[in-house]
Amino acid sequence: MTTIVTDGRTVAADTQVSCGNAIDSWGYHKIIVTEERVYAFAGDVAVFRPLIKWWEAGYHVRSLPVAPSNYKIEGLFWIFEGGKLLEINLELPYPIEIYAPAAIGTGTRWATGALKMKATPAQAVRVAMECDTLSGGAVVEIELPPHLQLASAEAKSPAKIAMPGRSRGGIIRAAKLSPERRTEIAQSAANKRWKKA
Repeated sequence: MTTIVTDGRTVAADTQVSCGNAIDSWGYHKIIVTEERVYAFAGDVAVFRPLIKWWEAGYHVRSLPVAPSNYKIEGLFWIFEGGKLLEINLELPYPIEIYAPAAIGTGTRWATGALKMKATPAQAVRVAMECDTLSGGAVVEIELPPHLQLASAEAKSPAKIAMPGRSRGGIIRAAKLSPERRTEIAQSAANKRWKKA
C-alpha cells in the first residue's frame, strides 16, 4: 500500500506500488496538486485519477467509480480543500474532516509515532519505510499552498477540544493566562488544600 503523512503545512508520501506479490518502486505519484486542491491516495492506484474526477464532479455516492464484480476497490482518499483535510474511506465513501498531524496507509502506525517525536512528514515517511515492507521508493514532499494549509489539532480553539460533558470556561481561561500566572494559581490552590487537611 503506502504511507502518506501531513502536518498541515506539507504532505509527504512514498512512491512504491505493490500489487499482490509484485512490488515496484518506479515512482508513482500519490499526491496530485491542482489550483484548488491537493489530493493524496493510499490504496488501489488504478482508481486515483477516476476518484479525482468523481470528487470534482460533485462526489455523489451513486457515481463512485466501480471495479469489475470480482474485484474490490480499497483505499483512503485525502482532499486538501479550503483549509480543511477531508478523508474518504472507499468502503464507506462519505467525506469526514480530519485534523493534522495525520497519516494514512500501511505505514500509519510508524509514521504517527515519528510525528509524535516531532519528525517532519518526510522524516515520518522514511521511518515508516524502514518498518513497513509495503512502503518504499523515493519520498515526495509537497508544501501546501497557503490557502490549503491546515491548523494543527493543537492550534484549534481550546473550546473546541474541551472534554465532552465538561465546562469549557476553565480551559479557555487557562489558555489566556501566562505560564507564570497558571503556576501561581496552582500553587495557591495546593496550599489551600493542604491547610484544610
